[in-house]
Amino acid sequence: MAGIYVVVGTVARDTAGAGITLSFLLSGIVAFLTAISYAEFGVVKSKDKTNLPHPDALGAIIIIVVTILLSIGVKESAYVNNVFTIINIATIFFIIVFGFTIGSTSVLPWKSEYYPFGMMGVLQGAAQCFYAFTGFEAITVASEEVINPKRNVPVGILSAMFATCLLYIFASTALTMLVPYYKISTEAPFAAAIAERGYPWAKNCIAIGTTISILSPLLASLYTLPRCIFAMSNDGLLFETFGRTTQNGIPFKATLLSGFMSAIIVLFTELKQLVEFVNVLTLVSYVTVNISIIMIRYVPCGQMTHHIDIAQELLENDKELFENVNIFESKFKRDCISEQPREIGTIKRCFHRLNYSCSHGIGFSIPRCIFIMTGSMLCFSITIIHLRSFLSYYSFLFYTLLILLATMTFISLGTIALHTQTMEKVNFQVPWVPILPSIAIWCNLFLVIWIPAINWIYFVIWNSIGLMVYFLYGVNHSKENYQPYSDFANLINNQELIKRMN
Repeated sequence: MAGIYVVVGTVARDTAGAGITLSFLLSGIVAFLTAISYAEFGVVKSKDKTNLPHPDALGAIIIIVVTILLSIGVKESAYVNNVFTIINIATIFFIIVFGFTIGSTSVLPWKSEYYPFGMMGVLQGAAQCFYAFTGFEAITVASEEVINPKRNVPVGILSAMFATCLLYIFASTALTMLVPYYKISTEAPFAAAIAERGYPWAKNCIAIGTTISILSPLLASLYTLPRCIFAMSNDGLLFETFGRTTQNGIPFKATLLSGFMSAIIVLFTELKQLVEFVNVLTLVSYVTVNISIIMIRYVPCGQMTHHIDIAQELLENDKELFENVNIFESKFKRDCISEQPREIGTIKRCFHRLNYSCSHGIGFSIPRCIFIMTGSMLCFSITIIHLRSFLSYYSFLFYTLLILLATMTFISLGTIALHTQTMEKVNFQVPWVPILPSIAIWCNLFLVIWIPAINWIYFVIWNSIGLMVYFLYGVNHSKENYQPYSDFANLINNQELIKRMN
């Protein structure tokens, strides 16, 4: 929640003006759409003044201290984080009350002064404000340590996002009521705005509160990252040593690695550059999560099409094996040729004449439709944002391209909707699949296009390092990758044993 202190000054003064309130609202809606998808995954998976760059030694030291605190134990660090969170909320409430009490109401949403940079500035500001909403995914990462995660994880994510969005909207409105947007400080926006009004004591309170509040998301981030490393190590994607815990259940080595890497990055990276890069990573990961929601609804998990075909052929050739042995029937039939998995990913019966995907295997069309839909959405957003001025002299070409991309998007979405979803029920599911996740995908893509291009170069470099680790180590040690094959092989290997029993 302390992310507002980082972005609100820069966005309000240089990008959106008083329209930052609307920027926070748009960012909140996009983040809320993705939070719904994270909520389902939480249920399913619960098992200085100079412009020269300089090393941020203080930031690195703080990260090291927080890392040591997290290494002591979750319970101890949770107490400290609760104190920081209470101070953070109290500080934001103080800002809101103070701003609405002594602030000016001359800047209102229906006045032109409210949008000094126009709607394009508001949209660009929404992309930058998105950083303030990151962190709710930490609830999902910690789902295995939550009591009754199937209920508490969705409630925690959605309620946290709703409350955070409201607080951000009111706090940013209070800031623009205190001072004109062009006088907002980028270093200490709230404290400087209150000082501008002639309340030095209130400025000191806000300065202390914001300083302490920034430690809260730091704790949350350094809590989440080690558990991501821990989970990936358990899946075989990273080195096994990072998948071990202490007697208190703390991923000690993963925590030390996370703290060391974070300290190095903070030591040599400027804040604005880091925020923009984090926005790219976050928005891309949110796109991936929404794509995954569609995939798990329409593609049978842990089951390969050719396994089912082999299973049917085997049973046809060995009827006695299927009829007489309960162990084979109960496991093999349930896992490989049950009626429900056979229907998942196939065209609905009322559209059985459109059987192209069925003839190519279960779930054949879904990944391809998602790829076409996502690519069309991305090209649509790029055309509107970056090619609009270039193609303004060729309006026919501009609108033709938009119509073509929109048509491809809707055809792909409609094709996905024609397929049968899984009937498996969990305590919380994303409603209106695939429509709602598709809207979230487009919103995230639309925002990520506003991020400066240099951050995409960093993104490519960072992902290249990750892919190198995956192909050199993870692909050969992935437990999930070989699970379907090993399960099927075990069933086939039981054939000789079963025949001997007969």
